[in-house]
Amino acid sequence: MMLFLKIIFICLLIPMAWGEEKSNVEKEGEILDFKSIKEILKNDKLEKEASQSAGKIKIERKKRVDKGKNKYNIPFEDEFWPFFSEYWLVKNAPVLKWDFKKPDYGIEEAFETLLEKLGHYEKKFKIVLVNTTSLYHFPLPSSQSEYIFLLSVPFIQYLDLSKIEISLLLFEDYIREKMGFFRKKVSRKKVEELYGSNFEGNALPVSEFNQMLKDYDDFILNKGFSFQQQFEVTKEMIRVLKSEMTLWNIYVNLLKKLDGIVKTENNFKDYGKIFPSPEIQLNWLKVETK
Repeated sequence: MMLFLKIIFICLLIPMAWGEEKSNVEKEGEILDFKSIKEILKNDKLEKEASQSAGKIKIERKKRVDKGKNKYNIPFEDEFWPFFSEYWLVKNAPVLKWDFKKPDYGIEEAFETLLEKLGHYEKKFKIVLVNTTSLYHFPLPSSQSEYIFLLSVPFIQYLDLSKIEISLLLFEDYIREKMGFFRKKVSRKKVEELYGSNFEGNALPVSEFNQMLKDYDDFILNKGFSFQQQFEVTKEMIRVLKSEMTLWNIYVNLLKKLDGIVKTENNFKDYGKIFPSPEIQLNWLKVETK
């Protein structure tokens, strides 16, 4: 708009006599005036370019500021849990011994097939094989779209579990995670208040996160699930498998195997403490134990 007004102003200064021949002085004046217009256009173009450059600099500066500030972002809840669970895995690598050479057992494909057979489609999951008897199998809190399972190779090898038996064991853990037992046990109010926030310029409550790591250790390795939680899981397994008699019979035999190692094998005697208890589960299924 300013450029338009400048041109109009200059044009008004040019004497225009329609139908009359212009003098040399008038012609020179026109040339001078058109040169002035060109100069104004040139200056305005430079001003526009300068303005655009300043705008770009401002945008780039803001990007750098935002990038620096984003370093202090705390994930939203659905992103926080997989991040924290994987952090716990890294911290406990010496105990869990998940970084070892392992064959392809085909467990992922078998578990995916079971999920789809039971009506759970397009579920993403990670199965972390660990080379320890410190734990047997366990679901870690993760996002709504992905699940993380721990599975002990010595445990499944000792029991000589088939792929379908392992898949049923993982399906139990899948139900436990969907019911949210773990995250409810280890979640802390002060951490929940930080979801999706930015702590730039503020002290991060490191002690709260350290306590969560300890709660992870305690829940996975020592306390495990309650009888009530185990009952809820078993009840759901009954509901899902009762119409699938082949899977039902495999599940019953799996529980009998687990009941056997709890009662006879010292290396796995704590299984009933973490998952109480296979014998009681069989009673809930109204299956006799010997």
